[in-house]
Amino acid sequence: MQPSPGPELLDADQRETYASAGEAALRACLGRFPEDQQDLFWQAICRCYGRAYAKPDPIEADPILTVPVAEPVVPPAHVIDATLAAGGVELAN
Repeated sequence: MQPSPGPELLDADQRETYASAGEAALRACLGRFPEDQQDLFWQAICRCYGRAYAKPDPIEADPILTVPVAEPVVPPAHVIDATLAAGGVELAN
């Protein structure tokens, strides 16, 4: 199967012809919906595709929340010994 020609291979008239044919096909498919739903569809298409090369609206970033990380605390030796003697912790060999 031969791939479709890319936009760089179509002249302006061909692009307009294909765009018009695509829009006509979409309008034919959308004909089964009420006009208000068709309008909503076209608004969504324009919002998604009409801004393809426009700069997006700037979004103000939320300030970054930083949480201090606590250093690991090693209990005193006598606590470790007592825990091991009580059988509370198993150590891997």
